[in-house]
Parts: sequence; structure tokens; C-alpha cells
Amino acid sequence: MTQSAPEPVTEESDLPLVTTSLYQVLTGHAISDRSPGQCVGCGEAFTVGEIVFATAERCVERTRWRVPRLYCWGCAPAVLESPTVGVSEAIIGGRVGTRLDPTGQVTQYCLTEIAIRAYSPASHG
Repeated sequence: MTQSAPEPVTEESDLPLVTTSLYQVLTGHAISDRSPGQCVGCGEAFTVGEIVFATAERCVERTRWRVPRLYCWGCAPAVLESPTVGVSEAIIGGRVGTRLDPTGQVTQYCLTEIAIRAYSPASHG
């Protein structure tokens, strides 16, 4: 008798959600698999180990956080200018690190040593 492969887990799965801190969710969060990224304000290219700031967001209907923008020290916003109702948002600081996906043998750039600079829960706006 052969076993069938388990169904892939998707964002819409019936698995229970786990409550955790923003630090745990975003530590190791992938930035890119091509380069450490660059500042959206001035265009400065980042290197591994460098301090960066990022915006992180998660819509209430999603289970995953996105990190759409990276900033250098000089361009990073200090506050969330206009928080959006229904979206948890944060400005975080950290360092550019790397992580390895051994299955696909792909190195990805990620966030490490996270510090939260500003946060707005989905209920605010």
C-alpha cells in the first residue's frame, strides 16, 4: 500500500493560528533572494550585516506579513504617518542577514536583530 503525499498547507488552511510576538514573526523574514536590497529613499545598496529599517504590514484577512520597503538610517521614517484600518503596520530596525534553504539550495537575505520603532494594530487608523 502506498501513501499519498500530504496536502500542501495554504494560507486558507484550517490549521489553528498561533499567537506570537512581532519579533518572532519578523526575525529571519526574507527580504530577497537576489540582493540585500536598497533604500527606497536614497537608493543606497545594503550589504550583509548593515543596519536597515523596514516597513512591515499584514492585512487582517491574511496570515503572512509583508516587508515591502527598506530604508537606510537617514531615510527611515520615525513614525507611521497614516496607519490604515484593517492593516497591522510596523516600522522595524534590524540588520541584513542571510538564511539558507537547504532543499532548494537557495540563499536568501533576511532581517535579523529586530527592534520595533513604531507599531499600529489593525484596529487603528
